[in-house]
Amino acid sequence: MHFSDRLLYFSRLITIQLIARGYILSNLRKISNMVANLDRSELLKYKIHDIDDKFTKSIFFQTKFSMNLTNVKEILHSSWNRTKKSISSLENFKLFVIHNMQPNISSLLVHNFKLPLVRNFCYNKCNSPFCVVCKFASIENHIFINNFFIPILCNSNCDSSNIIYILKCKVCNLFYIGQSSSTVKK
Repeated sequence: MHFSDRLLYFSRLITIQLIARGYILSNLRKISNMVANLDRSELLKYKIHDIDDKFTKSIFFQTKFSMNLTNVKEILHSSWNRTKKSISSLENFKLFVIHNMQPNISSLLVHNFKLPLVRNFCYNKCNSPFCVVCKFASIENHIFINNFFIPILCNSNCDSSNIIYILKCKVCNLFYIGQSSSTVKK
């Protein structure tokens, strides 16, 4: 996918999410057009960095950021310091712990982040006239609940098992989230 195609695709996704949160479409279009017409090379001048000995004697440890593991950096540095004491050849090396973040607007537009392959998953109806599940199932690739965007992360059908499901009342707009090891039909 070309950069401009990626920009338009993700601009559309962001716009849909902002509209769902109450933003005005005409204002979002103006902002989107302004950003699309900016010259990226004029906005962000590339800085030439001096590569010194600091990076030739470094070990980089890359990990996914998680709010559940807030002290992982301290644990890794503590282990690294103990290892350096026992192996003298590592004495001059430095450990860098890098947390990977999920793609955000900055990584997409500023840092020219290469986007992962985006797949759209959904519920696939069996179209049997006797199926009591498929006639009520949604085939969307996402769900909005209380202005919260929830993507569907795998394909499913009425014979799928080990499922997490959402039942939503169209009258009162309440929902129920459940889990089952049996099939959708059961």
